[in-house]
Amino acid sequence: MAEPAEVRSKLEQLAQRFIARTRDEIGTLTEHIGRARAGEAQSLSEVRNLAHRMHGTGATLGFTDVAEEAARLETLSQTTPADFAAMSACLAEMERRLSEAAARNGTDGAPGRS
Repeated sequence: MAEPAEVRSKLEQLAQRFIARTRDEIGTLTEHIGRARAGEAQSLSEVRNLAHRMHGTGATLGFTDVAEEAARLETLSQTTPADFAAMSACLAEMERRLSEAAARNGTDGAPGRS
C-alpha cells in the first residue's frame, strides 16, 4: 500500500499536470470558438467534448471552480443560437479561476515545475 506522502506527491503531480494542460486547452477552446463563430459547426462539438472532459477531471481533482466554468461552457456550447460572447466570458473566468488554483497549489502551471 502506498504511503500517505507518496499519495500526496502523486496527487500534487496530477494537479500540476491538470493546471498546465487546462491552460493549453483554454487556448484550444478559444481557437474552436473562433472557428465556430466563423461558421465551422464541428468546432462547437469540439468545445463541448473538451469542456466535458475538463469538467470531469477538474471535479475529480478538486478544482471545483474550474470544473464549474467548464460545465457552464459545455452547456453554452449546446445552446442554439450559440452565444459566443458568453462562451468567451466563460473562458476568461475559467482562466482567472485556474490562475487562482495554480497560486493555491504553488505552481505556475508549467509541466514539471512547482
